[in-house]
Amino acid sequence: MQTLVQRISSTLQTEKQCFVRPDELKRIWPAVIDEQREEMVREFARENGWRIFTYSRVLGAMFVSERHEVVNRA
Repeated sequence: MQTLVQRISSTLQTEKQCFVRPDELKRIWPAVIDEQREEMVREFARENGWRIFTYSRVLGAMFVSERHEVVNRA
């Protein structure tokens, strides 16, 4: 899970959002039904200062920062 936190944090330093595919989410939360996984992913986002902009069982989750500290790329 720490690897996912680092990946999302790193991406959100330079991007407005970070998209995570469903297969990546299933590796972290493998033994739950889809509705439970979505709630666990949303809680994971809240705990890390993010929110889920969109969630799809087919497409995955798009994380965005609650802090709005996106650095503009030149």
